[in-house]
Amino acid sequence: DQCRRVVVAEAALFQGHDVDILCSLSDRINDRTGIRAFECGEWGSFGQAIAGHDIAMWDLFARRAVKPLARLLNPQARKIVPAYASGIRPDAAAEEIDKGRARGFDQFKVKVGFARENEVELLARLSDGLGPSERLCVDANQAWDEAAALDFLRETEAFNLAWVEEPVIATASESVWRRLADATPTPLAGGENISGFEDFQRTIAAG
Repeated sequence: DQCRRVVVAEAALFQGHDVDILCSLSDRINDRTGIRAFECGEWGSFGQAIAGHDIAMWDLFARRAVKPLARLLNPQARKIVPAYASGIRPDAAAEEIDKGRARGFDQFKVKVGFARENEVELLARLSDGLGPSERLCVDANQAWDEAAALDFLRETEAFNLAWVEEPVIATASESVWRRLADATPTPLAGGENISGFEDFQRTIAAG
């Protein structure tokens, strides 16, 4: 509800503004709402609302240019962007994977982080049912501490997972992420909770 109110309030800030230069528009909204977000402690709600406006504007520019957004951002972008079936709940994983397969997906991301013993057994069954070109990946949504994450990674190595996303809290130190990465051949994924150019540049520099 708070985020919805922020969206309505921010919409007025767009009126009468030249939107041909998108970055200046985003900067303007950030500047105009920064104090309010600080005073009410609602950085997340304001950030989500600004991101929603930002996405809508990029969509508008792509439609005006009659181009896919990827090609608008980068003329050399590949024509086909890899995709996977996501948001698959453990209690409906087999059925959801079948639905995704019918739509042409060959990678499937299953939610984990609820009951590790049952999830390892589930992933074993799902892995056995995959076709030659199909892969599983999982998203723990920051569910574990380092020890629990390491246990899961070791217990699931045989499943050849495409990646394990956010096995630990996003703010975990670089050393925690490196220890986990060094302990298993399974790739680790993260980054959806990074925001702002500075944080992305710092993360990229850390390698």
